This record gives sequence, C-alpha cells and structure tokens, in this order.
Amino acid sequence: MLRRLLLLCLTTLLMAVLAEPWVQVAVHSDWPKTVKNVLFLLPLAGSAIVVGYEHRWREFGTRIDVLLAVLAATMVLSGLLGAVPMVVVGKALYVYLRGVIVFYAIRALKPSRQWIRVMLWSVGIWAGINSVIALAQVAIGPPAYRVFGWTDLSAASIHRAQGLFDHPNDLGHLTGLALLGVLAVSSASWAGWHRWAAAGLFATGLAASQSRESLLGVAVGAAVIAARRRLPMRKLVAAVLVVVAMAATPIVAMPGVRTEVVRRVWGVSDAIGLPIGHGRPQPDPNLPVCGPPSPEPKQDGIPGSPCRQLKPEREIRILYAQQGFSLLAARPLLGYGVGTFGGIVALEHDPRWHQHPRLGPGGFDLFGFHGKTVDSFWLHLIVEVGVIGFACYLLWLAGLARRVRRSPWALACIAFGVVIAVFSPALEGPLVPPLLFAVIGIAMQPPGAPLRVDEGPFLTTAGDISCINARTASERLLAG
Repeated sequence: MLRRLLLLCLTTLLMAVLAEPWVQVAVHSDWPKTVKNVLFLLPLAGSAIVVGYEHRWREFGTRIDVLLAVLAATMVLSGLLGAVPMVVVGKALYVYLRGVIVFYAIRALKPSRQWIRVMLWSVGIWAGINSVIALAQVAIGPPAYRVFGWTDLSAASIHRAQGLFDHPNDLGHLTGLALLGVLAVSSASWAGWHRWAAAGLFATGLAASQSRESLLGVAVGAAVIAARRRLPMRKLVAAVLVVVAMAATPIVAMPGVRTEVVRRVWGVSDAIGLPIGHGRPQPDPNLPVCGPPSPEPKQDGIPGSPCRQLKPEREIRILYAQQGFSLLAARPLLGYGVGTFGGIVALEHDPRWHQHPRLGPGGFDLFGFHGKTVDSFWLHLIVEVGVIGFACYLLWLAGLARRVRRSPWALACIAFGVVIAVFSPALEGPLVPPLLFAVIGIAMQPPGAPLRVDEGPFLTTAGDISCINARTASERLLAG
C-alpha cells in the first residue's frame, strides 16, 4: 500500500512539474508551487522508509551515490567557508539536487512497466499538446497567448511560442527531451509513421519556441544516439541538417525573427570585441534615443515606440561570463559559497546579491539588464562552489553517464542537459531536472526489470512486451 501511495505521489509530482506554470497563471496564486515542493519531500521520505524496511541500503552505496555525497559535502563546505547562513545552504542544496529525488524514488520503488509506460505517454502527450499550441501562437499572434491567460506578451513580440509555459525555453526543453526519446526508439512497432509523426510534432514545437540552446542540445543528443546505435555517418549528417533546417525555418519565414537574430549576432560580436562594423545596420537618426529598460514586462505584446541605442547592445551572457571568471580568479577552489551568486536561491535570499561586498567594491554589474539572475547554470555554479565543486558535479554526471551507457535516450538526455545549462539555469529549474533524472532512473533498472529505456519509451502493444521478455529470457539462458 505504501509503495502505491508513493508512486501516486511521484506521478502527481511529475504532472505538477509540467503543469505548474500554467496552473499558477490560471489560479493567480503560488499554492501550486507549495504543493509541488511537498510532493518532492513525500517520495523522498517514503522511499527512505521503503529501503530501510526492505534492508536495501547496500543498493544505494554505488560509486554514483558516493560521488553525489561528495558533491553535497563540497557544496556545504563552500557555504561554510563563504560565511553563508546554513538556511541558505540548505535551500541551495534542495534547489540544486531536488531532481535527484525522482531518481532515487524510481530506484527505491522499482515501478512496474505499466506505470512507466503511462508516465512516458503522459509526458509525450503534454509535449504534443504544447507543440500544437505553440504552432497556433506563432500563426495567430498575441490572441493565442491571451486565451491561455498569459499577460506578459514579450515572447509574442519577438515571435517566440511558449505553449503552456512561462518562457519559450521551457517549451524548447520539453520538446527537445521528447524528440530525443522518439529518436532513440528501436521498437518495431514504432519504426513506421507513428515515430516520424511524433518526431515531426515535437520538432514543430521546438522550432516554434526558437530555443537555440534546445536546438543545439538536440543536435548533440542526436549525435550521441547515432554513436551509440553505430549509425552510418550519412544518417548523422542528415539528422544534423534536419536540426539546422528546423532552426532556420522561423528565420527565413519571419522578418521579425531575422531582425532579432541579427541583433543578437551583433551583440555577441560587440561583447567579444571583434573589429567588425562595416556590415552593421545603422538605426534611423530621426528616432529618439532609447531610455533605460523598463523593469516591468510589457502587457500588450507591442514592442513600444521605436528608438535608437547610442551604444552597441552587447550580449549579456558573454558580459556575465567575463565578470564571472574574473571573480573566480580571486577564489578559485571553493568559490564564494553555495547560494550566493546569480541563482534562484541567491535572488530569493538577497535581491541585491550583485551588490554584496563579497563580490568586491563594484559588485557584479548587471548592465541594466531587467533579469536579476545569471542565465548560465555552469557559470553561477563554478563561481559559487569553485573549481573543486564544479569538478565534483561533472564527475557525478560522468558516473551517471557510465551507468546508463547502454541507454541511448538517457545518454542523449544527459548531453542535452549539459548543453542547455551553458545558456540557461535549466539544471536548477523546476522542469528539466525531474524529467532528466526520471529517464536516468528508468534506465538504471536492472536486466529483467519493468522497462529498459534503450528499448524505446513508447512501448504499447503486447507484442512489444512479449518480445522483450523473450529476449531477456534467451539472454539469461545463453549466459548459463
């Protein structure tokens, strides 16, 4: 009975992770976030009870478990040396590692094949629904955003779809993970049009989000799948070309998207300091000079009155990285303390974290950017916990990758997470970690367990299941 209740909590948690942004907008309250946090803690406590009752503690003393313990200890040590309050250290550990709760819950509860199949189908259906909504948002414009309750239409003003999420990148992350799952399928029943229809739907949602980090992550993940499957080089090149075409379609089809891409390209050039200026489009000198950016989001999806910038608009991520590495040089080993620099916890604990004396007399310059966090997960992780903590995190991920090396989808998801974390705080966000570690947890099920991810995430027919059972039995027979 306890196991069933915990699986119900885990199911509700994964559904809450997917639906929370839209539910919060619909109810105009933060109680969904509170419910989600409770749902994280219940499987954690319940799984510990199950493991203790069944005397299975030795199963959780593997190399990856030791690496995780070392990572957590390193984070705590960085907080102690950085004079960070223990409450902040505790919150930071929870935010950084809450996705691992799903991983350990799946290992402890060993869910059935039916539960896994239902969960994967549910996530896939939600990704498909969001892909359809995203296509409508790109085609129709602001009305397709308002109908779902979104009032901040800044994404609509640059033709980026967000589906039922509060940021287009979240849509890109979900559809990217789902697309990699479809590409990793090897089940015979999914070798035909079903597979390609699902792949096309998820690819449409990914392209509509214009999440460039997700597109890059999918390209890397697809390369991992191709290498694991030992596919011919021509198929790998074809897959990469498809991803490039997905990225190029909105740019070719929409002038507004082209303008935004050009602006970002010049921003990267100016931030790096490349001596390029002859091809830059010049603003209309008759336009008024732009004032400081408004801290409030636009409510009508209209960019506002045209204006011209006196200074080049430099890419903010590069400017942050340049400052971040300068700060790291002063405290390279264990950083400034977990939960103090540019993350969710730092902002919650101190909205003026960037002006803290620990960062020097000038603090950390946000360059007038309306966001108050550092978008790169890897950047604020290495500044907070130093090179030692950063190395511990990478070693832990490498240990996970080694354990799931037989699962193309799990390996591709890890690669996807590493890539998107360069450009966003996704690995500490509420969406990606639970989904990522759910896939890894399923992939770590022992032979003969409910479902192996490398056999494909969308097994539905009795033929699929009997085929796997027969092959598992034959493998055991041959093994002696």
